[in-house]
Amino acid sequence: MSYPQTGDLVVALQDSVATVTLNRPRVRNAVTLAMWNGLAELFHRFAADDAVRAVILTGAGEHFCAGADISEFATVRNSAESGHAYDRAVDICSDAILHIEKPTIAAIRGFCIGGGSGLALACDFRFAAPSAIFAITAAKLSIVYGMRETQNLLALVGLSNAKKILFSAERFDTAEASRIGPQLHTALSFVSQEHGLLQPGYEAVASRLMDLLFIQILRAAMLQRISLIGDLAALFFISDQYSKQLWLLMGLGPVVLSMARAAKERHDSAQLAEPRGI
Repeated sequence: MSYPQTGDLVVALQDSVATVTLNRPRVRNAVTLAMWNGLAELFHRFAADDAVRAVILTGAGEHFCAGADISEFATVRNSAESGHAYDRAVDICSDAILHIEKPTIAAIRGFCIGGGSGLALACDFRFAAPSAIFAITAAKLSIVYGMRETQNLLALVGLSNAKKILFSAERFDTAEASRIGPQLHTALSFVSQEHGLLQPGYEAVASRLMDLLFIQILRAAMLQRISLIGDLAALFFISDQYSKQLWLLMGLGPVVLSMARAAKERHDSAQLAEPRGI
């Protein structure tokens, strides 16, 4: 398949990794209605394209995304009907990213605000540079944050933190965002202190994700919220090499890895001791 090389959405495909760049740096990559629709179409196409095995979403210039382009609201959200249609377009975009059966990474630096946070929330992983700033500022505009985006936020940070983020409309730096949403902190070893994300870092992770034997287990854990015990049970039957990659990637560290290895050894010993029929 061919993908756009110019315009507000640019796609680069290399080594089976599709990198989608929001390409409006002069307005901090604010997303227009056409871009919401275009992103949904792109991710539907990625889902059907065997040449694409992982997707990175990022922004051109110094920022990931400053949110929806409010300058067009007077024309695209000027009535109850058009407002509902706009929200549906955002939800369709979020669902296309969330439900694609391929790993997705949001590579973030600078502003990740409002609708930009929604795009990041829909991805499987969020890699943030130290310069990243997170906020959901819908309350300041007297509008309600999207249903799908709110659901994704709640799933990641819990009810109390979700209320704090939505009601206060405060900005959070990477350190605070990592504390609130631990799914972010694994990115820190892949960033450059001077220029934000170190490109080989997140591309390497995307390549690694493509090759993990248990990517469907990981996806199920995210979408169906399988318990930690369930995740450990899945690890009993895979190699130490792959279990180490998963747990390190998820930031759960050597303690959980040791638990998984010990459980796997107990399982293997029990299997060896079990009588075998002829």
